[in-house]
Amino acid sequence: MPKLGLTMTEGIVAEWKARSGDHVTAGDVLFCVETEKAIVDIEAEASGVFRRGSISVGDVVVVGMPVATIEGSDTMADTRPAKSVASEHGSGVPVSRRDAEAAARVDVQPAHAGRTVATPYARVLARERQVDLRRVRGSGPNGRIKAVDVARTRDIDAHAVRASRHCSLTAEVDMSALEGLRSKLNQDATLPHLPLTPFVIAAAGRALAELPAANRVWKRGESVQLGDSAVTAVQTSAEERRARVIGDAGRKSVEQIAAELREMPIVAQSAGGAGHEIADAAMAVHVAACERVAFYHPAIVDDQSLVLAIGSLRDGFRADAERRPVPCRQVGMVLTGDARVVDDATCIAVLSRIANYLEAPYRLLCRL
Repeated sequence: MPKLGLTMTEGIVAEWKARSGDHVTAGDVLFCVETEKAIVDIEAEASGVFRRGSISVGDVVVVGMPVATIEGSDTMADTRPAKSVASEHGSGVPVSRRDAEAAARVDVQPAHAGRTVATPYARVLARERQVDLRRVRGSGPNGRIKAVDVARTRDIDAHAVRASRHCSLTAEVDMSALEGLRSKLNQDATLPHLPLTPFVIAAAGRALAELPAANRVWKRGESVQLGDSAVTAVQTSAEERRARVIGDAGRKSVEQIAAELREMPIVAQSAGGAGHEIADAAMAVHVAACERVAFYHPAIVDDQSLVLAIGSLRDGFRADAERRPVPCRQVGMVLTGDARVVDDATCIAVLSRIANYLEAPYRLLCRL
């Protein structure tokens, strides 16, 4: 970590510009350092293979501590500041080492009432993530707000907002008729094998096609109507997660959907699930590949308004016309909706429509 001013004792690694293993040449920007007054690009003074240490973005590093090395050179990869990428007011005015040292020599004043004291990078990050700095508790000297404080506040806020804006419905769906239909179809050697998931995706797609109020997502601060009844299929096991968007699922046959689901790429095991793979699909259908899971609640993520979670098939009972218990095969379903986009009535309509299709599955064999 270079010393960028007379009083500087530590700096924050704000961003890595080079990856470990990259071949760099003298003058290439390797990483950015956040100080009290500026964000400074650090350039390589020699050529070679760049190797990062164990330092992560947001870590506070003491001046003089190794941050990275350049193999094939005797020069440490942390020795020359280049230019600032953001001043106290967010401008991109270039600064030299002398300018950076002059900025670092300015005394840091304690926070005053009504004044928010934050590092330049924290201000840039707050603008990008739309975080009100007045609500952030600073962990720096005299309560100064650092970038890590902004990131932590946004994560807490996002979790609270997601938890408060959802509505969830739970249902048990009789799958006996569907299991009987699948058994007959799969006995025909001329037809491809049809698992359960394509029928659920078809039912979800038809529900979206028939209920346009549900086929919406929240984007850039407003509810946006989608034209395509696309559904994202997500299959999760203890080892991996796979996902695939089925475009216009409401107008495709079960056989077409099954063919597309045979190729499901592996995606990151994250809280939200499928990242960009869910783009332009209002609903995601999650299937747990575990016989012990009856109900579960996968997280709803941005660019989704509905998440339908399907548990495992199990033996159960349903009530007949005379309210007597009758054995059946059933699954547990949990539908979660983003309350900014869909209200409780819409969620109930969607879940009812899907359940009706699955309990009378022959209708799924007819094209819309």
